[in-house]
Amino acid sequence: MSIKKEISLDVPKGRFIAYADFGQALGPGETDEVPMATEALVFMVVGLASPWKMPFGYFLTNGVSGLFLKSLLEESIVALEDCGLHVKAVVCDGLGANVAMAKLLGCHVHEISYENMKTTFEHPTRPTEEVHFIFDACHALKLLRNLLGDKKVLKSKAYAHIQWHFIEQLHELQTSEGLRAANKLTQAHIDFCRQKMKVKLAAQTLSSSVAKALLFAKELGLPEFSNCEGTCKFIQDIDRCFDLLNSRSPVAHTYKRPFNKANIQERSQMMERVGQNLMQLELPGGQPAVTDGRRMSVIAFAFTLKSVASLATQLLTGGEISYLCSYRTSQDHLEMFFSCVRQRGGWNNNPSAAQFRQAYRKLLVHAGVQAPNSANVAADLEGESLTVSQGTINPALDAGDDQEGDDLAVVYGLGEDTLSEFTSEVVKYIGGFVSRQVTKTLSCPSCVSMLLDDSVTGVLITIRDNGGLVYPSELVCQLLQETEKIFRMATEVGTAQISATVLTILAYRAFYEKHAESFQNQAHVNDEPMHAVALAKAVIKKYVTLRLRHLARTITERSRGVYVRHTLTKRVLFCHQ
Repeated sequence: MSIKKEISLDVPKGRFIAYADFGQALGPGETDEVPMATEALVFMVVGLASPWKMPFGYFLTNGVSGLFLKSLLEESIVALEDCGLHVKAVVCDGLGANVAMAKLLGCHVHEISYENMKTTFEHPTRPTEEVHFIFDACHALKLLRNLLGDKKVLKSKAYAHIQWHFIEQLHELQTSEGLRAANKLTQAHIDFCRQKMKVKLAAQTLSSSVAKALLFAKELGLPEFSNCEGTCKFIQDIDRCFDLLNSRSPVAHTYKRPFNKANIQERSQMMERVGQNLMQLELPGGQPAVTDGRRMSVIAFAFTLKSVASLATQLLTGGEISYLCSYRTSQDHLEMFFSCVRQRGGWNNNPSAAQFRQAYRKLLVHAGVQAPNSANVAADLEGESLTVSQGTINPALDAGDDQEGDDLAVVYGLGEDTLSEFTSEVVKYIGGFVSRQVTKTLSCPSCVSMLLDDSVTGVLITIRDNGGLVYPSELVCQLLQETEKIFRMATEVGTAQISATVLTILAYRAFYEKHAESFQNQAHVNDEPMHAVALAKAVIKKYVTLRLRHLARTITERSRGVYVRHTLTKRVLFCHQ
């Protein structure tokens, strides 16, 4: 962890704090040749069989060599063994000193084939046992994303051509259409160089949602995505393997399920296949990626796949555990501890050596301290209450319509604007989510049946469905198609005066003018007309709320310009000021 260069006096001991320190104290006259510390090297122990973790040592450094790291690591393992803990694996990122340490320990890292890599080293206190060496999966994923983004094209027999261009084309398509095909791609994911350290940007770029969006665009016959199969296969393999390396919950499903005796063989074979494919990647000029200066971009991920598979096999076949959540082999635990240390400083997120020591001690003795939550959190959407009608009403209008709606209807118009096939399919997919959310607020079975229909299919929803998606009815599709048209016409006029209530009224009016007959033929309209009208408006309002939130984020990203906050923050931290 990077810290601020600042000398402090430990008054009770009369010693300086801030110089590189590996256990010995320094007086005022002993610091001439000792460099000031710029980093804190922290060791943490994490339980594999049970969820616990604890930092157990730190050193103030100004950079360390692989040989010195090896010595510290071996001493740490011996100390843990003396406490009764059995060390099974060592986890770190792909820093050059860490790679050198792994090689000095006896691991074979810089190999040109998957089979020749050795991911274990001899246990310092039990020569008959081995310790697995693991590179952090998040760091390895970022390196792999950086390689593809910089080189633009990678080649291999398994994937043919892997092109960054397809991801850029997908972002341009989604930007022009105003909707995303169920993925997280933004301009920040394309221009990742300013935020290279953000794991979520790499994970969301090389995710199955992006691969399925590319396949969706190809299914629509868009010519710019005609040869994206290899890129899709590569992204899907990386995403699935990252899920295997990041399993957290014992009750998770598919690739996020923990390792156990039932799936260990199948998963080991898959991880071996992907690891071999990574080691065979070639750069645009035909040079093997494993011989390039940036070879750790592919080696780190392949090495981790082999090491975690070997560790899981050893623990499960030996009967030491019944399942293994691979997230326990991640460096996230240490990163969250660093976040807690920085949080202790309040407005000062770059502690000095003395401040780091105080924060470390406080966190060590206080329980229940949590890292700050920097991820995006979606607020729960409020439900709609449907009323019971005692009479008949005109479904075309209700008491909610006012003169403001009439005026805006004239401004926006209800023209025959058409949606592209891409937008129509995305709207249909969103309709499934809207239907699911609205049905949670309903107690009327007839209303629920109006929203759901398994016979209605779409290209995107079919590609995305793994067995748990909800298919919207034709009524929901018609409602949202008209709502999207009204929304687009409204945003063309301007966004300052947009109102969710007015858009809901206009969208319902446009829907009823075009689909009055089919709406009247709904059995529930005749039985409970107020139910049907309120249900239609609830669906529209839910969709309008989603679109307005997306529009707000889009306008914010477009208006703020180039995002420099993250870059400047890291620059200050790494300058140790």
